[in-house]
Amino acid sequence: MAGNKKNQPPFFARQKAFIDALRSGQFTQFYFLYGSQSYLRRQDRTDTVYALLGNPMPASGAALPKGAWDEIRANMNFAEFRGSAFTARQVKEIAESVPFFAERRVILIEDTALFARGMSEEADELADYLPNAPETTCFVFSEEKIDKTRRLYKAAVKQKEKATVLECDGLSRDELTLWTKTLFRRAGKTIGSGVLSRFLNNCGTDMWNILSEEEKLVSYVGDAKEITAADVAAVASPVVEDRIFDMIGAIGAKRRGAAMAIYMDLRKLQTAAQVILVNCESGYEKMLKICELRRRGLTDIEISKAAGVPDWTLSKRYYPALQNYGSPEELVRAYDACVRAENDLRNGILPEQIAAEMLIASV
Repeated sequence: MAGNKKNQPPFFARQKAFIDALRSGQFTQFYFLYGSQSYLRRQDRTDTVYALLGNPMPASGAALPKGAWDEIRANMNFAEFRGSAFTARQVKEIAESVPFFAERRVILIEDTALFARGMSEEADELADYLPNAPETTCFVFSEEKIDKTRRLYKAAVKQKEKATVLECDGLSRDELTLWTKTLFRRAGKTIGSGVLSRFLNNCGTDMWNILSEEEKLVSYVGDAKEITAADVAAVASPVVEDRIFDMIGAIGAKRRGAAMAIYMDLRKLQTAAQVILVNCESGYEKMLKICELRRRGLTDIEISKAAGVPDWTLSKRYYPALQNYGSPEELVRAYDACVRAENDLRNGILPEQIAAEMLIASV
């Protein structure tokens, strides 16, 4: 299911093919689910483990039975490893066990440090083991990021017929719109296209955040059947990333008072100072890349793919912020100031507000 990222089909088409293969029993021994949309990863890893354990998949479009995950965790042929508090030896010992009155044993390895430096020795030991693991044991890796240059990944996908890879990311604005509209429809609510667009503009692209804001909005309107623009304005707060880009734009325009006011608003929303600074740093880094790609004459679609940002955020976040910076050198200075401020805060050299003030004043 892996493919050329530039030419691969839309996510929901890839996900349907993935689920159809599970439904028809076309299993592989290794599954790699990765991407920043943790909502999708959680959904797809549950479907995968549920099917591998011999449970019949529901009809197309239907959800798993309520309590499916609890049922999975109670299954004697299922084991899970998270974080970094485990060893390759522990994984191997379970993998070598014969399934208990079942065709397969399933091991879920989720949100770990196996693809980071901290567990490189454990990852290499597993890389040596996977090609020789019993065919009755299936492995499901679910990670935000997977380094495809690492031995662990290469060992599993070396025989393509034994591995399935699904990137849970890269949803287009149209796909997010369709998914969100479905959420409202299932809740018995209607929402116009303009109001829905405003709602998504506030929520951003993270599906967990969209789901959370949708539930708040549905609760807010009560028995009303239609979601209005006034309802969205009253309930759906602008996403943190949008406010950070507002702050970046204000810094570039030398409107330091406005930038500090946005910073204080974010802090009132209990956004950690270090999170704000790290997001600023990431924003400037991507703006520098986008600036270079525009200089080379790439289209917005090409820039979106190369910079790793949703195409609609270019006109909504990046281009408006870039208008406030006269040259790439200004962006470099801003990026360097972010790095210094974040390091000073993390190392306790400066208190959080002073670190932010120095960033705002130094650009």
